Amino acid sequence: MSGVDVFLGTQRVIVCCGSGGVGKTTVAAALALSAGRQGRRAVVITIDPARRLADALGRRGELSNEPTLVERIGTGEMWAAMLDVSSTFNDLIGRFAATTEQADLIRSNVFYKSISGSLSGTRDYMAAEMLLRLHEDPRFDLVVLDTAPSRNALDFIESPERLVRFLRHPLFRILTAPSRGGLRVIGATVQPVLKIIGRVVGSNVMSDVIDFLRAFEGMETGFAERAGSVSRLLRANDTTFAIVISPSPEPLNDTGLLVDRLYATRITPSIVFANRLTPLFDEPTTILDASSSNADDGVQMWLDDNVRALRERALRERDLVTSFVDRMTPPPTGAVTTVEIGEQHTDIHDLEGVMRLADSLS
Repeated sequence: MSGVDVFLGTQRVIVCCGSGGVGKTTVAAALALSAGRQGRRAVVITIDPARRLADALGRRGELSNEPTLVERIGTGEMWAAMLDVSSTFNDLIGRFAATTEQADLIRSNVFYKSISGSLSGTRDYMAAEMLLRLHEDPRFDLVVLDTAPSRNALDFIESPERLVRFLRHPLFRILTAPSRGGLRVIGATVQPVLKIIGRVVGSNVMSDVIDFLRAFEGMETGFAERAGSVSRLLRANDTTFAIVISPSPEPLNDTGLLVDRLYATRITPSIVFANRLTPLFDEPTTILDASSSNADDGVQMWLDDNVRALRERALRERDLVTSFVDRMTPPPTGAVTTVEIGEQHTDIHDLEGVMRLADSLS
């Protein structure tokens, strides 16, 4: 059994990180399919606003926040979903609101409507919430998460801690203090600051923000507890962070910075998928005289030259991968596992293509 098969059979969460354009989404889908082949019930979800997962599975327009069954393989299953920020936020409000009236008040707030679907920080936290929700869903044994490109991946990982810090901030306590007098009852120290903000963003906007925060009163404990649960889940023993790379210097540099930040947040990646590698051809064995005038010999020589060129390219790519893995700090339990994935002969745009990619993971 390969190293990939082992962790697919034991882990509850796999988080796929990497630079844009390295095939991270298709690798995530192939991992979920491979887990299904092992008899597990796996769901792959993308939190990237781009619709690459739907495109890769040939299901554009069909995936939503609610997981969709893609393939049943014996006793195993593969499901897929795409994060819908507004829907996830609305569900969370309904979960923690003390009454239906409180939930309706928040959902009708102008500021809430503006942040529930478009603000990047909201997307990051709702992505974390959706990961936790799927992990708790009894339908699934494994959640495979496809993150945004590397420059934004840590925003999702750090969002639970940011939310907890905000909910514990003294200003939040002041703004959510029970009152009926709007800005008039806010302390003299804070009021000038809020007036300055109001002049910049507009007094109506500032009023909407305060109304939203006050309507939020009493729900902060539930949100903070969920954020803490996500933070613990990301660092659990049965959660694996997988790094997806391709053998190009610029994406490798971006991903190297991501890995450094992961270590800084006490997260240790344990597996690297080196995707889109040139096949490692054997050294040509036919040695021909360069002065030969035979036409067939000339064709053979041309073929041998091309094989040598491809082999040299393949070796350079593997040197880049080796250098990248070597600079990663080894986890306490041993070396980082590296899985090589060859370049596919066509773009992946349907389930058959994902199946071919899954075949190459074994």
